[in-house]
Amino acid sequence: MARTIRSTAQIALLLFSFSVSAASLESFMNNASGLKRFEKKEYTQAYKDFLKALESDPLNPDLQMNLGMTFEVNEEWDKAEKAYLSAYELSRGDKRREFFALFNLGGEKKKKSDVDGALQAYKGALDLEPESLETKTNIKLMWQGQGKGKGDSKDGKDG
Repeated sequence: MARTIRSTAQIALLLFSFSVSAASLESFMNNASGLKRFEKKEYTQAYKDFLKALESDPLNPDLQMNLGMTFEVNEEWDKAEKAYLSAYELSRGDKRREFFALFNLGGEKKKKSDVDGALQAYKGALDLEPESLETKTNIKLMWQGQGKGKGDSKDGKDG
């Protein structure tokens, strides 16, 4: 069964739903509500909840990441990119959060067909977590997608 790059938001959603370090109870509750709505595919309401959480906790990288996911599912690529970059900057010193911000940024850039940008983001993610199978898989799938019909051998392996 082939794995897809589309799993970017799902991975982050699962991980960040348990790890938000909210500055206030109100922020925590709004984020929790947003995550529930995101899981139900109620993206507009999830977006509103994440914005409410950011009002009281604007420097929380997890909230920026969640906001980026809502932009991504709505194919608002530039907004998603800005949110993931913000999450990355706010995560400085926390390698786990930096990794997920770069991983999601790579997926977003791939969806925009920015292969160079995606590779740069994925390289940054691999620098933080060199054993990340998800990152390696996404890079491999991206290369396979780029190479279709361009000199592939009969057995499907590139030279």
